[in-house]
Amino acid sequence: ANLEHIDMLINYSDLCEKPNLYIKNIISLWDIKKKQVNFPMCKCFDSEYLTGSRLLSKNRENRNTNELDLETLRENIEFPALTSEQIELIINICDKTWLDLQSITL
Repeated sequence: ANLEHIDMLINYSDLCEKPNLYIKNIISLWDIKKKQVNFPMCKCFDSEYLTGSRLLSKNRENRNTNELDLETLRENIEFPALTSEQIELIINICDKTWLDLQSITL
């Protein structure tokens, strides 16, 4: 609907693996003359739904500590792993939208 407002779609796991590549691409969209940025690879937390997690979000942790590298973060499991039924429900609700997003060419 508002695709003209989207410049780029980036998978979270790709951003975690190659942050400098994507930051460089984003900066180039704005034609900013910036020195080379160097971000470390980030730990991808995509599998938390299988293991459980604490309730405080990683974004909030980042804001509290001002640290991008959460590799050594120790956390108590406060929210359990999703059941296979819950995962299937989410897939049924979101799968078509995800496939549609992946097919968009900007």
